[in-house]
Amino acid sequence: MTPISNEKRELLIAAKKRGEAEEDIAEWLQISKSAVGKIWRLYRNTGSWLPTPYPGREPIMTATQFEEVKIFVAKNPDATLEEIIEEMSLPIQKSRLSVLLIRAGLSFKKRHSIRMVNSAKMFKKNAENSKKNNRD
Repeated sequence: MTPISNEKRELLIAAKKRGEAEEDIAEWLQISKSAVGKIWRLYRNTGSWLPTPYPGREPIMTATQFEEVKIFVAKNPDATLEEIIEEMSLPIQKSRLSVLLIRAGLSFKKRHSIRMVNSAKMFKKNAENSKKNNRD
């Protein structure tokens, strides 16, 4: 359903002030009778025919905070999500921050590195196991 244009809203109010019936206005403007009633009621209660904004949650971070996050990530590209949240005291979950950073085209470190010693041992162990499996 498309929103009713401000021009139609203005025409609706003018017609209603002239005393025209809601059914006639609805047919003339090609909108529903209930829409005519709602817009007229909005005008009577607020003095404006402009649409009310859609309700929704407040953003988790302000635009200023997000700019600061982008600067922080640019200066600290090896920072993990946890480190970013902790360092900047952000009221946000890791998954949401991840989505925001990806949409902004920024990369970030997903988790702490595994120490090379442990990583090398695991590589050797996996290589030995695969050799054994290939021999069998």
